[in-house]
Amino acid sequence: MDEIKALQAISIIIENTIAHNDQVEVLAKCKSVLGAESSPEISLAAAIREWILDQSVTPGVTFSVTQADQELRLVTKNEKLNRRVIFHRLVKEGLIEPWGKKAGMYRVVSREIEEIDFVNLPEESQALDLHFPLELHKRFEIPPGSIIIVSGESNAGKTAFILNIARLNMGRMRVTYFGSSAESNARTLNKRIRAFGDPLEEWAPMRAIRRSGDFADVIDADGLNLIDYLELTGAQGKEFFLVGEEISRIHEALGDGVAVIGLQHKPGADYAVGGHMTVHKATVALSLHAGKIDKGIPHTLRFQKLKYPKCDNAYYAVKFRLGGGCHFVGVE
Repeated sequence: MDEIKALQAISIIIENTIAHNDQVEVLAKCKSVLGAESSPEISLAAAIREWILDQSVTPGVTFSVTQADQELRLVTKNEKLNRRVIFHRLVKEGLIEPWGKKAGMYRVVSREIEEIDFVNLPEESQALDLHFPLELHKRFEIPPGSIIIVSGESNAGKTAFILNIARLNMGRMRVTYFGSSAESNARTLNKRIRAFGDPLEEWAPMRAIRRSGDFADVIDADGLNLIDYLELTGAQGKEFFLVGEEISRIHEALGDGVAVIGLQHKPGADYAVGGHMTVHKATVALSLHAGKIDKGIPHTLRFQKLKYPKCDNAYYAVKFRLGGGCHFVGVE
């Protein structure tokens, strides 16, 4: 029993003083010195601890006792009883904690932190020099690592707005356009770009990619990413709260870059499809609402969120029309 207590104390010291990648190896050496291999209880405790440390590569990861039993090959009643005691001990240590409402679920406690140096910040990283249609950049600042939500009703100019952002910023940042299933066809994109009236070679710096999901895996962390639009298909489409989760994943994947994310917006709704969680990580969230052009009623741009406004009238709605289907022209 003294060996068990010694191993527990050593394990706690290891977790708080040694880099994560080296913890399992150091623990194994200590176990060998203590002769832990000869005690089934010590051996199981060490095996469970090593397994949990291996799981903790992903901060906050959750697991079940069933998963632990299967991967550690705990079959007998005595092994599972010991596992229950060891888990209880690890909860007291603060290595794991019960998770959720379902019995037998645990979460690996993540105590790793990353300090934010907000004092020694390079001047150029305070705000990015990005331009937007209708000179909206005069209303707000965009710091590195920002999410910008552009939601739009049908025929309100969402794709045109996103392509305008590309056009205005190709000389300022690396630009990657992620086309939705409807916009990723080469001919469709070519036609939209030609509508601007620019020589096609002027658009050469923009990289165009066909993609409909898992954008966090492929975005340019330090570039300007234009996602037109974030699609929900199949079973995922029934769970609109996952829109916020996907936006959070994209936000985590950003470095000094920016992600502009296009979303659908139902007429009359306060927020895009996905509700208020769509603006949770956003620096700027705006929506485009279709007017009735045949009756002289222009389109309207409204803001749901501006984290860093530059002026008192930053939130004011903007009336506009689309010239040639792509040029945003303000209407008084």
